[in-house]
Amino acid sequence: MFGVFIKPSAVSTQRPLGVAPILWDFVVPSLPAPLTFTRGSKQIIRDGAGTLVPLNDNTYGVHHAPNLTPLGYLSEGPATNSVLQSNTLNTAPWSKTNVTVVENSVTGPDGLESASTVAETESNSVHAIAQDLSRESTVPDLVSAYVKFIGGTTTGFCIRSNSGNTRYIDMTNGAWVPGGTFDAYWIESVGNGWYRLTVRETLATANTPITWRWRGAVLSGSPVVASPSYPGVPANRFALWGAAHVRGASYPTSPIITGAALETRAACKMSGSFAPRTPSAIRLKGRAAMGIGATDQHLCALTNFDAGNHIRVYRRASDRHLIVDWVSSSADLGELADDSDFDETVAVSDSGYVHLINVGHDKDGARQWDGTVARVEVR
Repeated sequence: MFGVFIKPSAVSTQRPLGVAPILWDFVVPSLPAPLTFTRGSKQIIRDGAGTLVPLNDNTYGVHHAPNLTPLGYLSEGPATNSVLQSNTLNTAPWSKTNVTVVENSVTGPDGLESASTVAETESNSVHAIAQDLSRESTVPDLVSAYVKFIGGTTTGFCIRSNSGNTRYIDMTNGAWVPGGTFDAYWIESVGNGWYRLTVRETLATANTPITWRWRGAVLSGSPVVASPSYPGVPANRFALWGAAHVRGASYPTSPIITGAALETRAACKMSGSFAPRTPSAIRLKGRAAMGIGATDQHLCALTNFDAGNHIRVYRRASDRHLIVDWVSSSADLGELADDSDFDETVAVSDSGYVHLINVGHDKDGARQWDGTVARVEVR
Protein backbone atom coordinates (compact mmCIF):
# COMPACT_ATOMS: atom_id res chain seq x y z
CA MET A 1 0.00 0.00 0.00
CA PHE A 2 1.24 3.43 -0.91
CA GLY A 3 0.70 6.43 1.34
CA VAL A 4 1.22 10.14 1.23
CA PHE A 5 3.66 11.75 3.66
CA ILE A 6 2.66 15.26 4.72
CA LYS A 7 5.28 17.41 6.41
CA PRO A 8 3.85 18.72 9.70
CA SER A 9 4.58 22.33 8.76
CA ALA A 10 2.18 21.95 5.88
CA VAL A 11 -0.56 21.10 8.33
CA SER A 12 0.06 23.36 11.30
CA THR A 13 2.86 25.31 12.91
CA GLN A 14 0.97 25.96 16.16
CA ARG A 15 0.33 23.84 19.22
CA PRO A 16 -3.27 22.62 18.83
CA LEU A 17 -5.75 24.50 20.99
CA GLY A 18 -6.33 22.73 24.31
CA VAL A 19 -3.30 20.43 23.98
CA ALA A 20 -1.59 20.15 27.35
CA PRO A 21 2.07 21.07 27.79
CA ILE A 22 4.56 18.25 27.46
CA LEU A 23 6.44 17.33 30.63
CA TRP A 24 9.46 15.04 30.75
CA ASP A 25 10.17 14.17 34.39
CA PHE A 26 13.55 12.51 34.88
CA VAL A 27 13.41 11.92 38.63
CA VAL A 28 11.04 8.98 38.15
CA PRO A 29 12.53 5.49 37.72
CA SER A 30 11.18 4.86 34.20
CA LEU A 31 12.35 6.59 31.05
CA PRO A 32 9.69 9.16 30.13
CA ALA A 33 7.73 8.27 26.98
CA PRO A 34 8.19 8.60 24.06
CA LEU A 35 11.93 9.18 24.55
CA THR A 36 14.55 6.65 23.54
CA PHE A 37 17.91 6.23 25.27
CA THR A 38 21.20 4.65 24.22
CA ARG A 39 24.68 4.35 25.75
CA GLY A 40 26.98 1.70 24.34
CA SER A 41 28.69 0.94 27.65
CA LYS A 42 28.19 0.77 31.38
CA GLN A 43 27.78 3.95 33.41
CA ILE A 44 28.08 4.34 37.18
CA ILE A 45 25.43 6.40 38.97
CA ARG A 46 24.46 6.85 42.64
CA ASP A 47 21.22 5.08 43.55
CA GLY A 48 18.58 6.02 46.12
CA ALA A 49 20.54 4.30 48.89
CA GLY A 50 23.67 6.36 48.21
CA THR A 51 25.54 3.50 46.56
CA LEU A 52 27.52 3.79 43.33
CA VAL A 53 26.00 1.19 41.00
CA PRO A 54 26.91 0.25 37.40
CA LEU A 55 24.14 0.47 34.82
CA ASN A 56 24.37 -1.99 31.94
CA ASP A 57 24.64 -0.89 28.32
CA ASN A 58 21.68 1.22 27.16
CA THR A 59 20.09 1.14 30.63
CA TYR A 60 18.48 4.30 32.00
CA GLY A 61 18.64 5.19 35.69
CA VAL A 62 18.06 8.09 38.10
CA HIS A 63 21.18 9.63 39.62
CA HIS A 64 21.08 10.83 43.25
CA ALA A 65 23.05 13.32 45.32
CA PRO A 66 25.12 12.08 48.30
CA ASN A 67 22.23 13.24 50.55
CA LEU A 68 19.97 10.90 48.50
CA THR A 69 18.05 13.68 46.72
CA PRO A 70 17.04 12.41 43.26
CA LEU A 71 18.78 14.56 40.64
CA GLY A 72 17.47 12.93 37.46
CA TYR A 73 19.11 11.81 34.24
CA LEU A 74 22.93 11.96 34.27
CA SER A 75 23.92 12.81 30.68
CA GLU A 76 27.64 12.33 30.08
CA GLY A 77 29.97 12.33 27.13
CA PRO A 78 32.60 9.68 26.34
CA ALA A 79 35.61 9.18 28.61
CA THR A 80 38.36 6.56 29.02
CA ASN A 81 40.13 5.55 32.22
CA SER A 82 43.73 4.64 31.39
CA VAL A 83 44.64 3.47 34.91
CA LEU A 84 44.70 -0.32 34.71
CA GLN A 85 43.45 -2.58 37.52
CA SER A 86 41.82 0.43 39.20
CA ASN A 87 40.68 -1.63 42.21
CA THR A 88 43.31 -4.39 42.26
CA LEU A 89 46.35 -2.59 43.60
CA ASN A 90 48.57 -5.67 44.03
CA THR A 91 48.41 -6.34 40.30
CA ALA A 92 50.76 -4.91 37.62
CA PRO A 93 51.21 -2.25 36.41
CA TRP A 94 50.83 -0.91 39.97
CA SER A 95 54.04 -0.39 41.91
CA LYS A 96 54.26 0.01 45.69
CA THR A 97 56.74 2.03 47.73
CA ASN A 98 56.91 1.28 51.47
CA VAL A 99 53.29 0.15 51.71
CA THR A 100 51.39 -3.13 51.89
CA VAL A 101 48.04 -3.57 50.18
CA VAL A 102 45.14 -5.86 51.07
CA GLU A 103 42.61 -5.95 48.28
CA ASN A 104 38.83 -6.34 48.75
CA SER A 105 39.14 -5.63 52.47
CA VAL A 106 36.95 -2.53 52.89
CA THR A 107 33.41 -1.73 51.76
CA GLY A 108 33.80 0.68 48.88
CA PRO A 109 31.46 3.41 47.59
CA ASP A 110 29.80 0.67 45.53
CA GLY A 111 28.57 -1.08 48.68
CA LEU A 112 30.80 -4.12 48.07
CA GLU A 113 34.07 -5.25 49.66
CA SER A 114 35.91 -3.90 46.63
CA ALA A 115 38.23 -1.29 48.18
CA SER A 116 41.85 -1.93 49.16
CA THR A 117 43.53 -1.19 52.48
CA VAL A 118 46.88 0.60 52.11
CA ALA A 119 49.15 0.37 55.18
CA GLU A 120 52.58 1.88 55.76
CA THR A 121 55.78 -0.02 56.38
CA GLU A 122 58.27 1.30 58.95
CA SER A 123 60.54 2.91 56.35
CA ASN A 124 61.44 6.57 56.86
CA SER A 125 60.47 7.73 53.39
CA VAL A 126 57.43 8.21 51.14
CA HIS A 127 54.61 5.65 51.30
CA ALA A 128 52.79 5.35 47.99
CA ILE A 129 51.31 3.34 45.16
CA ALA A 130 51.97 4.43 41.57
CA GLN A 131 51.41 3.90 37.86
CA ASP A 132 53.28 5.30 34.86
CA LEU A 133 50.91 6.92 32.36
CA SER A 134 51.59 8.61 29.04
CA ARG A 135 50.51 12.14 28.20
CA GLU A 136 49.90 14.36 25.18
CA SER A 137 51.22 17.87 24.74
CA THR A 138 48.90 20.58 26.17
CA VAL A 139 46.12 18.03 26.75
CA PRO A 140 44.80 18.01 30.33
CA ASP A 141 45.19 14.92 32.51
CA LEU A 142 42.47 14.37 35.10
CA VAL A 143 43.60 12.04 37.92
CA SER A 144 41.45 10.90 40.84
CA ALA A 145 40.68 8.32 43.51
CA TYR A 146 38.20 7.67 46.30
CA VAL A 147 39.92 7.60 49.67
CA LYS A 148 38.83 6.82 53.25
CA PHE A 149 40.74 7.16 56.52
CA ILE A 150 40.93 3.83 58.35
CA GLY A 151 43.19 4.48 61.36
CA GLY A 152 46.47 5.71 62.78
CA THR A 153 48.16 9.10 62.84
CA THR A 154 48.72 9.64 59.10
CA THR A 155 45.58 11.59 58.25
CA GLY A 156 46.75 13.24 55.01
CA PHE A 157 46.41 11.94 51.49
CA CYS A 158 47.70 13.35 48.22
CA ILE A 159 47.94 12.81 44.50
CA ARG A 160 51.29 13.74 42.98
CA SER A 161 52.83 13.67 39.51
CA ASN A 162 56.56 13.46 38.96
CA SER A 163 56.38 16.91 37.38
CA GLY A 164 56.25 18.08 41.01
CA ASN A 165 52.59 19.04 41.30
CA THR A 166 50.86 17.87 44.49
CA ARG A 167 47.50 18.32 46.24
CA TYR A 168 46.71 17.21 49.82
CA ILE A 169 43.51 16.66 51.77
CA ASP A 170 42.74 15.71 55.36
CA MET A 171 41.10 12.29 55.09
CA THR A 172 39.25 12.72 58.39
CA ASN A 173 37.11 15.62 57.17
CA GLY A 174 37.81 16.18 53.47
CA ALA A 175 39.40 19.60 54.06
CA TRP A 176 42.00 20.92 51.66
CA VAL A 177 45.51 21.37 53.02
CA PRO A 178 47.10 24.71 51.99
CA GLY A 179 49.38 24.59 48.98
CA GLY A 180 49.23 22.58 45.79
CA THR A 181 50.09 23.56 42.24
CA PHE A 182 47.77 21.68 39.90
CA ASP A 183 45.70 23.52 37.27
CA ALA A 184 42.52 22.69 39.19
CA TYR A 185 41.28 20.30 41.87
CA TRP A 186 38.03 19.01 43.34
CA ILE A 187 37.00 17.20 46.53
CA GLU A 188 33.66 15.39 46.80
CA SER A 189 32.18 13.94 49.98
CA VAL A 190 30.36 10.80 48.87
CA GLY A 191 29.23 9.39 52.22
CA ASN A 192 30.37 6.79 54.76
CA GLY A 193 33.70 8.56 55.25
CA TRP A 194 34.65 8.42 51.57
CA TYR A 195 36.06 11.41 49.67
CA ARG A 196 36.89 11.67 45.99
CA LEU A 197 40.00 13.73 45.24
CA THR A 198 40.50 14.86 41.63
CA VAL A 199 43.34 16.96 40.21
CA ARG A 200 44.01 18.33 36.73
CA GLU A 201 47.42 18.90 35.17
CA THR A 202 48.27 20.29 31.72
CA LEU A 203 51.90 20.26 30.59
CA ALA A 204 53.69 20.97 27.33
CA THR A 205 55.71 17.73 27.39
CA ALA A 206 54.34 14.96 25.19
CA ASN A 207 54.99 11.21 24.87
CA THR A 208 56.79 11.09 28.20
CA PRO A 209 55.48 8.64 30.80
CA ILE A 210 54.46 10.46 33.95
CA THR A 211 54.52 8.63 37.28
CA TRP A 212 51.36 9.38 39.22
CA ARG A 213 51.45 8.61 42.95
CA TRP A 214 48.57 8.15 45.37
CA ARG A 215 50.09 8.41 48.86
CA GLY A 216 49.69 9.29 52.52
CA ALA A 217 51.06 12.35 54.33
CA VAL A 218 51.55 13.46 57.92
CA LEU A 219 49.61 16.63 58.74
CA SER A 220 50.80 18.92 61.54
CA GLY A 221 50.93 22.53 62.74
CA SER A 222 48.69 25.54 62.37
CA PRO A 223 48.29 26.38 59.58
CA VAL A 224 48.45 22.74 58.59
CA VAL A 225 51.58 21.56 56.82
CA ALA A 226 51.81 18.23 54.97
CA SER A 227 54.93 16.05 55.18
CA PRO A 228 55.00 13.37 52.46
CA SER A 229 58.18 11.67 53.74
CA TYR A 230 58.18 10.32 57.30
CA PRO A 231 58.78 7.21 59.47
CA GLY A 232 55.97 4.82 58.69
CA VAL A 233 53.78 3.01 61.21
CA PRO A 234 51.95 -0.15 60.04
CA ALA A 235 48.85 0.91 61.99
CA ASN A 236 48.51 3.94 59.71
CA ARG A 237 46.04 2.87 57.05
CA PHE A 238 43.67 4.29 54.46
CA ALA A 239 41.34 2.69 51.91
CA LEU A 240 41.50 3.37 48.18
CA TRP A 241 38.92 2.75 45.43
CA GLY A 242 38.40 3.72 41.81
CA ALA A 243 41.76 5.22 40.82
CA ALA A 244 41.48 6.93 37.45
CA HIS A 245 43.37 8.88 34.79
CA VAL A 246 41.18 10.46 32.08
CA ARG A 247 43.10 12.19 29.32
CA GLY A 248 41.52 15.29 27.79
CA ALA A 249 38.92 15.82 30.53
CA SER A 250 38.45 19.26 32.07
CA TYR A 251 36.42 18.25 35.16
CA PRO A 252 35.22 15.12 37.02
CA THR A 253 32.41 12.93 35.74
CA SER A 254 31.22 9.51 36.91
CA PRO A 255 33.88 6.92 37.88
CA ILE A 256 35.08 4.28 35.42
CA ILE A 257 36.38 0.98 36.83
CA THR A 258 39.03 -0.94 34.90
CA GLY A 259 40.59 -4.39 34.82
CA ALA A 260 43.47 -5.51 32.62
CA ALA A 261 42.44 -3.19 29.77
CA LEU A 262 41.39 0.42 29.35
CA GLU A 263 37.72 1.04 29.93
CA THR A 264 35.63 3.59 28.03
CA ARG A 265 32.28 5.05 28.99
CA ALA A 266 30.27 5.78 25.86
CA ALA A 267 28.26 8.95 25.34
CA CYS A 268 24.66 9.04 26.55
CA LYS A 269 22.08 9.79 23.84
CA MET A 270 18.41 10.62 24.43
CA SER A 271 15.81 11.87 21.95
CA GLY A 272 12.15 11.63 21.02
CA SER A 273 9.30 13.10 18.98
CA PHE A 274 5.96 14.63 19.91
CA ALA A 275 2.97 16.33 18.26
CA PRO A 276 4.11 19.47 16.40
CA ARG A 277 3.61 22.71 18.29
CA THR A 278 4.92 26.24 18.66
CA PRO A 279 5.97 26.61 22.30
CA SER A 280 5.22 29.73 24.27
CA ALA A 281 7.59 28.84 27.13
CA ILE A 282 9.87 26.10 28.39
CA ARG A 283 10.76 25.08 31.92
CA LEU A 284 14.15 23.58 32.74
CA LYS A 285 15.38 21.99 35.95
CA GLY A 286 18.64 20.22 36.77
CA ARG A 287 22.19 20.49 38.04
CA ALA A 288 25.26 21.77 36.21
CA ALA A 289 28.44 19.79 35.58
CA MET A 290 31.36 20.06 37.99
CA GLY A 291 33.29 22.21 35.55
CA ILE A 292 33.38 23.38 31.95
CA GLY A 293 35.81 22.99 29.10
CA ALA A 294 36.26 24.68 25.74
CA THR A 295 32.80 23.83 24.32
CA ASP A 296 29.29 24.76 25.38
CA GLN A 297 27.33 22.20 27.41
CA HIS A 298 23.89 21.52 25.91
CA LEU A 299 20.97 20.66 28.17
CA CYS A 300 18.51 20.16 25.31
CA ALA A 301 17.70 21.07 21.72
CA LEU A 302 14.21 21.22 20.18
CA THR A 303 14.02 20.88 16.41
CA ASN A 304 11.71 20.06 13.51
CA PHE A 305 12.05 18.34 10.14
CA ASP A 306 14.30 21.14 8.95
CA ALA A 307 16.80 19.83 11.55
CA GLY A 308 17.69 23.27 12.82
CA ASN A 309 18.30 24.11 16.47
CA HIS A 310 14.99 25.97 16.74
CA ILE A 311 15.30 26.10 20.53
CA ARG A 312 18.48 25.19 22.34
CA VAL A 313 19.50 25.43 25.98
CA TYR A 314 23.16 25.43 26.87
CA ARG A 315 25.77 26.54 29.39
CA ARG A 316 28.15 28.83 27.57
CA ALA A 317 31.81 27.84 27.84
CA SER A 318 33.14 31.39 27.89
CA ASP A 319 31.35 32.52 31.07
CA ARG A 320 29.21 29.62 32.41
CA HIS A 321 25.99 31.51 31.67
CA LEU A 322 22.83 29.47 31.04
CA ILE A 323 21.55 30.50 27.61
CA VAL A 324 18.26 29.82 25.83
CA ASP A 325 18.15 30.84 22.18
CA TRP A 326 15.56 30.41 19.44
CA VAL A 327 15.38 31.66 15.86
CA SER A 328 16.81 35.18 16.19
CA SER A 329 16.18 35.66 19.93
CA SER A 330 18.10 34.73 23.05
CA ALA A 331 17.72 34.80 26.84
CA ASP A 332 20.75 34.98 29.13
CA LEU A 333 19.78 33.53 32.53
CA GLY A 334 23.07 34.50 34.16
CA GLU A 335 25.96 32.48 35.51
CA LEU A 336 25.25 28.88 36.46
CA ALA A 337 28.01 27.88 38.85
CA ASP A 338 29.66 24.46 38.69
CA ASP A 339 27.67 21.69 40.36
CA SER A 340 24.76 24.05 41.18
CA ASP A 341 21.01 23.51 40.84
CA PHE A 342 18.64 25.55 38.69
CA ASP A 343 14.91 25.73 37.94
CA GLU A 344 14.08 28.25 35.20
CA THR A 345 11.06 29.09 33.04
CA VAL A 346 11.67 31.08 29.85
CA ALA A 347 9.19 32.59 27.37
CA VAL A 348 10.11 31.63 23.79
CA SER A 349 7.54 33.42 21.63
CA ASP A 350 7.95 33.21 17.83
CA SER A 351 10.18 30.17 18.15
CA GLY A 352 8.59 28.28 15.28
CA TYR A 353 7.12 24.82 15.45
CA VAL A 354 9.05 21.91 16.95
CA HIS A 355 8.36 18.22 17.30
CA LEU A 356 11.73 16.63 18.17
CA ILE A 357 13.78 16.88 21.37
CA ASN A 358 17.33 15.91 22.25
CA VAL A 359 18.06 15.75 25.98
CA GLY A 360 21.52 16.15 27.48
CA HIS A 361 23.25 17.13 24.22
CA ASP A 362 22.78 19.15 21.05
CA LYS A 363 20.80 18.06 17.97
CA ASP A 364 23.81 16.14 16.67
CA GLY A 365 24.29 14.16 19.88
CA ALA A 366 27.41 16.11 20.88
CA ARG A 367 28.47 18.86 23.30
CA GLN A 368 27.23 16.87 26.29
CA TRP A 369 25.57 18.48 29.33
CA ASP A 370 27.70 16.36 31.72
CA GLY A 371 25.30 17.16 34.56
CA THR A 372 21.81 16.02 35.51
CA VAL A 373 18.49 16.88 33.93
CA ALA A 374 15.51 16.71 36.28
CA ARG A 375 12.74 18.23 34.20
CA VAL A 376 12.01 19.64 30.75
CA GLU A 377 8.56 21.09 30.08
CA VAL A 378 7.33 22.52 26.77
CA ARG A 379 4.28 24.78 27.13
